[in-house]
Amino acid sequence: MPLCAAIANPIAIDSEQRLTTMLAEDVVITVDRDASSVSGRYVFQQQKDVWPEVRDSHVLICVPVLLPKGGAAAYEHRYGTPTVTIGDRAFPTKAGENFYPDILPAQVRLPKGWHFAVYEAKIPLSAVARKFDASIHYVQPNFPGHIAGYVPIHPPEPAGKSKIVFVPANGHALRPAGFLATFRRPVERIEFTPQNQKLVTARFVSR
Repeated sequence: MPLCAAIANPIAIDSEQRLTTMLAEDVVITVDRDASSVSGRYVFQQQKDVWPEVRDSHVLICVPVLLPKGGAAAYEHRYGTPTVTIGDRAFPTKAGENFYPDILPAQVRLPKGWHFAVYEAKIPLSAVARKFDASIHYVQPNFPGHIAGYVPIHPPEPAGKSKIVFVPANGHALRPAGFLATFRRPVERIEFTPQNQKLVTARFVSR
């Protein structure tokens, strides 16, 4: 992935050497007992092509997903792969064949055995304008203890352009995941202003 790629979670853009800036993101994570549904809307602005001699064909959208031991095959069998929607067109994703040291945070402490897997979708340039919206949806397994996790990767600036909201599924509730939070009253919404590579979490509470 080129160093000029725009990066964020759950989406990264490799626009074939065209600098792409994320302008805004709005993510809702619906937390159930064992897995959570992640739905995000992202606004991107493509910049001037720095390699005009090479004709470009697509935008590569990469979706990092937190997975437990067992890998992508078990995940895909149970939940399927992430979906990417541009306008009214849905694009499939597949497990990435490359390692992504430029986009995957190395310093985030995850539960033992957990890792990032990256799924890719190739979007034809004919499907996107210079400024375009992308919607991403996928299911992510919860951490042990019914805890949903999310790692922002280079969220947009200023901070007000980015929002991450956890909500419970099916009339249940949430608590923060820390030990002392066990004694807090359950809530129906937990919102974060993301910080780069800082894990945010919410715990499922049954009602």
